[in-house]
Amino acid sequence: MRMANDENALREGVSFDLMYVNPQLADRQFAFLRKSGTDVILVVANFDEQAADVDVNIPRHAFDFLQIPERSFSAVDLLTGEKVKGSLSSDAPVRVSLPALGGAILKLKL
Repeated sequence: MRMANDENALREGVSFDLMYVNPQLADRQFAFLRKSGTDVILVVANFDEQAADVDVNIPRHAFDFLQIPERSFSAVDLLTGEKVKGSLSSDAPVRVSLPALGGAILKLKL
């Protein structure tokens, strides 16, 4: 609840479901994007009892709908404080490391 109060994208942003382009996640993980203003957040949940490294595909439609650029990013995981670097592209997935029965909430700086 505190995180939703602190993060506009979680509280009032628009959402984009990523599951239709990520069928490999359907049994144990769930992923979506949230955006408000310049804040973009990638949320990935792991419902498995095993930790997992997952590849999350982001379709071209998400970039158009959310009006975000395809480019490199730095991010902070709002759950752990860990810093992450990567690339947002409709041509290559974003790799996310997830703890067992946990998740990642990556606030992207584009």
